[in-house]
Amino acid sequence: YGTVSNSYWDMQTSGQSTSDGGAGKTTAEMKQQATFVGWDFTDIWGIEENVTYPFFLNEPQAPVLTVALSRNTHGSVGDFDIDLPIGSTLDAGLECRLGGPTQVVLTFDGPADGVAVQASAGNVDAVLIEGDQATVTLSGVPNATCLTLTVTAACQQGETEVYIRCLAGDATGDGTVNIFDLVQVRNQLNQTVSPLNFRADVNADGAINIFDLVNVRNHLNTSATCEPPAPEGDAPPADPACANPN
Repeated sequence: YGTVSNSYWDMQTSGQSTSDGGAGKTTAEMKQQATFVGWDFTDIWGIEENVTYPFFLNEPQAPVLTVALSRNTHGSVGDFDIDLPIGSTLDAGLECRLGGPTQVVLTFDGPADGVAVQASAGNVDAVLIEGDQATVTLSGVPNATCLTLTVTAACQQGETEVYIRCLAGDATGDGTVNIFDLVQVRNQLNQTVSPLNFRADVNADGAINIFDLVNVRNHLNTSATCEPPAPEGDAPPADPACANPN
């Protein structure tokens, strides 16, 4: 039957640890050029190291998510953003303002056309695409939970996750509402809301006052963590519109 050489498959997404031919690799290894011995990465194949599987150089590529932010408007003071690390549960961003995340801004390394977003809780009310950004409007996200946003793009096999710890009143951002959050807000009372202290404006009304202290007190002893995700299943089939035109 001949010999299979320089052939590789993802053991994690396929659930198969053995094969009659080829070499099984982890998902992480499948996203590293060094894995693919004998492959031509000059004229035929491309890869975004640690991000994508190999792809044909003449095949349209999906935009890669580079930045994620949770945005909230603090009254007349304006918008303030909380950074949301991409694909990590260990350092998941924490949204401490009442109502949880209501607007998430996703920035890609190219046009965001075809981007779709799903939420593990609450509702995705709208996804507005403008250039390389997708602005996601959310509602009904429960407090004291880990929200997972699953982001997919046209021509993309696989998904990108953004994890958000939703915990109203956690002004210190440590994952638990406690006495330290009360102290944090108290120390900022009557101060102008700024990029340095906006987390203390828990109700996002543009002022740090007694109402923010009350909101922290009402959420004392609550917490939120994000657990590592379960192993990935099979990757979704490629979009026919993204097939190699040649």
